[in-house]
Amino acid sequence: MEQGEQPRQALVRELREELGAEVASPGEPFAQIQGEAFRMDVWMVDEWAGEVTNRAPEEHDDLAWIDVEAARRLRLADPRLLRLVESALTAGRG
Repeated sequence: MEQGEQPRQALVRELREELGAEVASPGEPFAQIQGEAFRMDVWMVDEWAGEVTNRAPEEHDDLAWIDVEAARRLRLADPRLLRLVESALTAGRG
């Protein structure tokens, strides 16, 4: 986050800068992961404008649309991330 920026503002800015996605008004965070030296708010964004592309290849290796089965095969930085993906996909079916 940039100085003086709120988490929701940072999300909107980062999605625009790094993915080219314009998000009007994200709701509340879906989940939160707390580490020793960080806090990560997790949002579920299912509506945006713009074509999603990797606009920051120096920061991100790849960008892909995957399902939960493919996510289970990924080597993730934090094991809690897979549970978040599964929860988001289940909530999205409601």
